[in-house]
Amino acid sequence: MAHSVIINLGCGNLSEGFPMGTVGLREANNPRSQQIVGSLTSAPNLVESYRNWRLIYQSLCDRFASKHMIFRFVENCNSFDVSYYHP
Repeated sequence: MAHSVIINLGCGNLSEGFPMGTVGLREANNPRSQQIVGSLTSAPNLVESYRNWRLIYQSLCDRFASKHMIFRFVENCNSFDVSYYHP
């Protein structure tokens, strides 16, 4: 069963914040998805935290990949998609 979390930060930046963003939660066998709308305050130090998280997440993906699990990380401007599938 595959699950997807799609985070769209919308317009904004880390210095001024993101006034409106969405988080979508999807399941492969369920055509209905959940969507949460909210805002994020400014966080100028988030860039370094994101880089650290990305390194840790990639290490985790590499470790689980050997167990026939598939992780997908797609980064596109202000949104990214992380999917996990276990056959």
